[in-house]
Amino acid sequence: MRRALAILLALCVVVAACTEESTSERSGGGLTDLFRDDGPDGDATDPADDGESAAAPSSPSIDWVDAGGGWQEGYLAVPLDHDDPDGPTIDIAVVRHPAEDPDERIGPLFINPGGPGAAAIVYAYYGELMFDDEILERFDIVAFDPRGVGASTNVTCGDDEFLDEYNAIDPVPDSPDETADAEALIEEFAANCDVESGDILPFLDTVSTAKDMDLVRQALGDDQLTYLGFSYGTYLGATYLELFSDHTRAAVLDGAYSRSLTPVEMSQGQAEGFEHTLDAFLDWCRQDGCDYSGSEDPEAALFGLLDSIDARPIAVGDRELTVGLAWTGLIQALYAEAMWPTLDQALAAARSSKDGSRLLQLADQYNSRAADGSYDNKGAAFVSISCMDSEPIEPATEDDLAAQIIAAAPRVGPVFASLPSPCDSWPVTPDPPTGPWRAPNAPPVLVVATTGDPATPYAWGVRAADELETARLLTVDGDSHTAYWGGNSCVDDTVDAYLLDLRLPGEGARC
Repeated sequence: MRRALAILLALCVVVAACTEESTSERSGGGLTDLFRDDGPDGDATDPADDGESAAAPSSPSIDWVDAGGGWQEGYLAVPLDHDDPDGPTIDIAVVRHPAEDPDERIGPLFINPGGPGAAAIVYAYYGELMFDDEILERFDIVAFDPRGVGASTNVTCGDDEFLDEYNAIDPVPDSPDETADAEALIEEFAANCDVESGDILPFLDTVSTAKDMDLVRQALGDDQLTYLGFSYGTYLGATYLELFSDHTRAAVLDGAYSRSLTPVEMSQGQAEGFEHTLDAFLDWCRQDGCDYSGSEDPEAALFGLLDSIDARPIAVGDRELTVGLAWTGLIQALYAEAMWPTLDQALAAARSSKDGSRLLQLADQYNSRAADGSYDNKGAAFVSISCMDSEPIEPATEDDLAAQIIAAAPRVGPVFASLPSPCDSWPVTPDPPTGPWRAPNAPPVLVVATTGDPATPYAWGVRAADELETARLLTVDGDSHTAYWGGNSCVDDTVDAYLLDLRLPGEGARC
């Protein structure tokens, strides 16, 4: 179906959408550069090697290598199929920054920025820059790229040339021929995943990743871990809580959502969320004045520009800013209020001087396309994991559900509901767990939900907090996706107090 409905937009924090190149510019080095492409010892364990792969060790261990700046990096071999622990293995890339005050060490703090598909080991380095000093002094900062992602054994779904064409698809085709061309590319994406990564596709699910996380914990030698997850990272964190409550000291779930949400509820919720945030951006323009619209109404100016790009894409060097890429750039900037001035300038350049480079740069950030034209595997991992975690939708209901989403969000909804998803052609039939979160024995959990979050709407966070019996909800007023490290000192102080001292905010707490 248009199960793209459920997986169209990445569920990750905005900073994680930055390219590895920008990470290097900010910090002087990118951690993923330290990982060899071919895995530990120059030879990645490949589950396609005719069953010759080594079995996972009975006691998991990581051979740490000094990565500079106080960081260590290594790989952990885990079972490809956790139901077959003696079978083929895959490699999980792990980094850690040991606590700076060992005498006051609490334990490991695992970070996941979401996605699914975002490289957690890149985000961990941002954490070193953003965490309060006491967090760095008392916790080992730990991150691992989930199976299928980044420096771990990863999934691929086509070369860079194909991905350029795939990402440029018009999400709302204007003709039967354009629809047919788009659907052919979507089917080709799924076929590429099967050809290039078919052996690991059946095992790229969140339950398997949560079991990997516990093996990382064991390899660290700690009885419990503390967890900080954003967006999709909250889904991974809640899954871990269900499976390993006894091994969880504390968990922060920022931008949370419930597993009980249906694919249509997720798609409609996101469409409505971005529709709301689009209204907030347009109101901001009306109040403060936006360069791109001048004296014209901002909404008319925006959609006039999109229509003109649809009719005639803007040349950017040897590339084109298509309407699909323009929409992607718009969505990328709507993730956070802090990006709205950047969006205004990008729209102004495209509208006044036919300079689409800034809007294309925003789209490239979302799609993880580097300046040299290469892609990381975030897009492939995002689709692969999402397909394995999503329930199928009956084909007979497709058109009605698409119409429901478009009616709920008439401007943004068509972007969510007009085309099928690669999941419709997926070579593996998923069988994910469903229903509300169930972790009655979990420690007290802090759920953070933002009132105007476009990607994980506030109501989703409320539902997740209600389902997790031990959770306390922190409501944040704002229009950005996730809240910690977002410039709100009330949020940062509340989360830090919980991480350090297990001190939850009061009932009904608000920032």
